Amino acid sequence: MEFLDPEEKREKTLRLFMGYGFIAAVIIFSTFMISFILQGFDLFNNNRDVRNGLLFIDSKPVSANIYINDVLEKRTDARFVLPENTYSVRLTEEGYRDWYKDVDVIGGSVTYQIYPRLFPVDIRKQTTATYAQIPKIWTESPSRKWIVANANSTNPTLNVTDTTKATEAPSQIVIPETVLSAQDMATSSLKVVEWSTDNRHFLVQKTASDGFISYVIIDREKPEESFDVTAKLSIAQGIDVRLRDKKYDQYYLLDANTKLLRRASLSNGIEPVIVADGVVSYAPYENNTLLYATTSGAPEGKYAVRILDGATNYLLQPIAASQTILLDIARYEGDWFFVVGSNAQENTHIYINPLQNADNIDTTGALRFQLKLPLPAARYVGFSDNARFIGVQNDTAFTVYDAELQTIYRFDSPVALPPEGAQWLDGHRFHVVSGGSEHVFEFDGANFQTLTEAVNGQKAFYDNDFVRLFTLAPQANNSLNFQVGFLTLTN
Repeated sequence: MEFLDPEEKREKTLRLFMGYGFIAAVIIFSTFMISFILQGFDLFNNNRDVRNGLLFIDSKPVSANIYINDVLEKRTDARFVLPENTYSVRLTEEGYRDWYKDVDVIGGSVTYQIYPRLFPVDIRKQTTATYAQIPKIWTESPSRKWIVANANSTNPTLNVTDTTKATEAPSQIVIPETVLSAQDMATSSLKVVEWSTDNRHFLVQKTASDGFISYVIIDREKPEESFDVTAKLSIAQGIDVRLRDKKYDQYYLLDANTKLLRRASLSNGIEPVIVADGVVSYAPYENNTLLYATTSGAPEGKYAVRILDGATNYLLQPIAASQTILLDIARYEGDWFFVVGSNAQENTHIYINPLQNADNIDTTGALRFQLKLPLPAARYVGFSDNARFIGVQNDTAFTVYDAELQTIYRFDSPVALPPEGAQWLDGHRFHVVSGGSEHVFEFDGANFQTLTEAVNGQKAFYDNDFVRLFTLAPQANNSLNFQVGFLTLTN
């Protein structure tokens, strides 16, 4: 066996530890450099105080030229590595209107501008039907595939348009006289309450000339199976009906006189169990979650606000009593958002994951809200289609919360708002018919566009890809054209 002498052994040990030290130094240096780069610092930039960020830009319905600070760079979709700064971004494409936005690029972060939508300079239109007067029923399914309107005011015939076959004339269905009669079409007021998520059934409130109110379910696929909910369940007058869990055969019933909220279904009738009492307004979510304002246990001049989750009831902060109460619920990226407001107060409150933070209570035992959206005399609240944005509006202005960037935007309305307010068009845009035209604008008020003529008080509808726009257009003889506008140049 061969042994090293002590001197050789010391040299070998020294070389070994020097190697270990070198490897450790390389690892530490590499880790530092990777961290440095991930934070956006450019190793080859003499200005070490400037960090880089990533910017992704895309556009619909077509690819477009990208100008950054008025310099043509690439076409969408594209990726940029840019020093931290604010950049002027402009998208252009021949035949389409330009899109503009000042974009903040944050060092070490990724910024996405993948929602821009370009609209044609000139929108080609085609008429597929004509109405002698404004339809009493004018509605679109949640899938944006079906548009339903009554054909005339003399019989219960409804026009049904398939938005994927935009150039074809609407098909027609006839509703049974026991559900919608010729007398109803002539003299009753009809209001579409909501659609079922099956995109087949929708609930209509029918108010006769003598004030009698009833509710009916219209089946657009099998019209002969439409039915009178009020008659089937023997619902008394003064009771408001809404769908439960967006199912056409399940309901919430709110008695305006007693303020008692109950459940009902076609299979079990009206359930005797009271869901909540003192209810003045409520917002259901899926099957067993309910956000509601109540007079029960409320301080003077206020409403108590509660969340009913299954069998568990949670108390929220009270709100000022008002005829207009704002309530809504949605989930975004796994987080729950409960929105509560009143027309009689300055702010609308947002509760984030309140049921998961049930110990965050005040001295009265009420859960605390996490955010305030400042806007006095608010009239409407709603989530964008992707639930990322919460929009609150009053008669003249908007306040919007961005749940992804945790940012609040405030802006004046670019047009006069109608009584029904503006609606979310998609995940990033509002739309509204005002002044005889359909308009769109983004969550921060930017990129306002006037698209086409439309009758005030009647919504404009879109197909699911937002490449076709459906409106009622007034004519010189007072008739109305049901027209489709094509939002691409290749339709």
